[in-house]
Amino acid sequence: MDNENNDGLNHLFAVDSGAHSTLSAIAYNVAAFIERSFDEALPYQYLREFVVNAIEALATLIIIEPDWIFIENLIESGLDPIYRWTLWDDGVGMNPEQLLKFHHMFHSSKSDTRGRHTNFGMGGKIAALPINPAGMIVMSWQNGVGSMIVFHQNETDGQYGLYRQHAVNEFGDAIRVEVAPTPEAYDFYYDEKGCRVERTQGTLVIFKGASESDHTYLGPTNRTWEAVQTTIRTNTLELNKRFAKLNRPNLKVYVYGPAHKDEALWARCRADASGTVEEGHALYKPRSNKQPRYGQYRLVQGCTTFFDEACSHQGTLDISDGKIHWWLFDHIDPKEFRKKDAFRIEHGLMKAGRLKLDDGTGLYNTYQRGWDRHSYTPGPGMLAVLYKGELYDMRAVTDSGCHHMFNYFGIYDKEVRKRVVIIVEPNYTEDSGVWPNAVRSGLDFDGRSSLPWDSWGTDFAANMPSTIKEVVGRGGGQFRDTSNFHDRVMKTVAEIGKEYGLYTGPRARGPKDPNAIPKPRKTVKNPRGKRKPTVRTGGGAMPSFDIIDALKSPDAARPASYNMKARKLVVFASHHIFQKTMQRWKDRFAHMPGSESIIEDTVLEVYSGMLMARIIHVLGLKGRDIYDDHTYKTMLSDAALVTAVAGFFDADVMIQAKLNGKLGSHKKAAKGS
Repeated sequence: MDNENNDGLNHLFAVDSGAHSTLSAIAYNVAAFIERSFDEALPYQYLREFVVNAIEALATLIIIEPDWIFIENLIESGLDPIYRWTLWDDGVGMNPEQLLKFHHMFHSSKSDTRGRHTNFGMGGKIAALPINPAGMIVMSWQNGVGSMIVFHQNETDGQYGLYRQHAVNEFGDAIRVEVAPTPEAYDFYYDEKGCRVERTQGTLVIFKGASESDHTYLGPTNRTWEAVQTTIRTNTLELNKRFAKLNRPNLKVYVYGPAHKDEALWARCRADASGTVEEGHALYKPRSNKQPRYGQYRLVQGCTTFFDEACSHQGTLDISDGKIHWWLFDHIDPKEFRKKDAFRIEHGLMKAGRLKLDDGTGLYNTYQRGWDRHSYTPGPGMLAVLYKGELYDMRAVTDSGCHHMFNYFGIYDKEVRKRVVIIVEPNYTEDSGVWPNAVRSGLDFDGRSSLPWDSWGTDFAANMPSTIKEVVGRGGGQFRDTSNFHDRVMKTVAEIGKEYGLYTGPRARGPKDPNAIPKPRKTVKNPRGKRKPTVRTGGGAMPSFDIIDALKSPDAARPASYNMKARKLVVFASHHIFQKTMQRWKDRFAHMPGSESIIEDTVLEVYSGMLMARIIHVLGLKGRDIYDDHTYKTMLSDAALVTAVAGFFDADVMIQAKLNGKLGSHKKAAKGS
């Protein structure tokens, strides 16, 4: 949209479209402070700030949605719609004098901002102004009278302040003011049900972005605005990641979510916002009884509500300086899980619906249920600190290096970590415990920036809930999956195979001989009679490997066997060398419940990898006229593999390094005990 058209629309907000005369924020030179504070804040910090401001203004309804009035005004003017982020609350609002004070950078509308635990009331400006240099509009109503200010960044000196606006005085003269009456179109709003309501009190914030054409609704990427971000549920997800419980009897927060990433397919007026698409729309489904919607207004719950709804076990554990809330996404009987439907209905959630049973246990897997809503809220496998209803220092199992944090809590198995949520709620006073830093991006503990995760974890591990202890003790039980380390071994040995010229990828094919007689393709039949191609095994193909579980082949007389025709290594987990090695390391880590499965997998991973590497080296010798066929076969025989695993000093060193990395040093534990 060009500047000429933009100027033609400025009458909607009564903004001076000529040379901008700016009332600078007091203190005057605050741009550097704002920019630095913004860099230290969290992404989407503005969501937290304006929601908290609304709650503290005694709001009972908060709605985050596109600026439908502006969109409809653009379309009526023959222009393309621009989807601007807005937040409306029905709190106490501000009068013109309070609005004018609100624009002062170091002024808060709150009566008392003293103390470490007080919300200062300046974070909204710090979090929003750097990403809205083109303007941030604030309208507020008291007793049915609306007033408006427009923040912007002065193009001349880079300072933040207010636009001078057009207004008409009692004598009909045009004047320029900092606080102007609200446009008549904004004196009404639509609630979450689509009912038109007159604004008598409350505040509306609108983001204009960096230019007049920015779609600001789905949030910025760093400091730039894009039409579509990583998810169309950005606003809902970020609020659920920040707040533990946001749905209260006297507070409802609704966020509009479009149904499609392409903004060209979004609704073009408030009346269609949550309605079904019409014929001719790209999302329309001919001959369908249930047409897709343009979007919907979703009630924001806060993440712990979803944890309560989805998981099978939860509880709270008292520790020395606070409490720890925990959730475990285990398996549960479907009938027991359906009893939570009353909870879902009470909190405005969907019923459980059809439950898919786990083939191995015959029970319902709540871990999958936990991820059903992953685009709306954090999933299982999370650590966080709860302070005054907000979550800080959130960590997930997907984070690099996060596994050691779960070790503090006595949870060493990766598959168990993925199914646990732990939220620490520490005590605090004015002079001790936790308090937030200036921009509320993190917490300090007794004046230090590092939180005592090790101390909290030790308390939890010493008093671990029996439900979690049972799962940890069986090493994750039905959660365990060795495919991860199998893939790691194959990835490592594939690099060695390439060096020795073994086939690890698609063969290079030359031109076909038109006179060649095609060979019949070998096939094998599975028990159901379906035909499938034979696996390529000949030539210089890479060998593969498999592990036979100790229960399937107990007391195996050989550690491994190599099938030269199939080019496949089979490792027997029950062989006494493997079992002796496992037991030795289990004794050293006996103080860590649940470490047994990790030790078993690590031992088998190291030995399998080293056996595979030796086989690849032997295969690389073939054809070099160094050994005859008999010697070559002898080096790949079962007897040779027995000799290979005996006295693996290098294997023991590798096992120790891997276990110390996964479980922590066994020497520290021995010293402590």
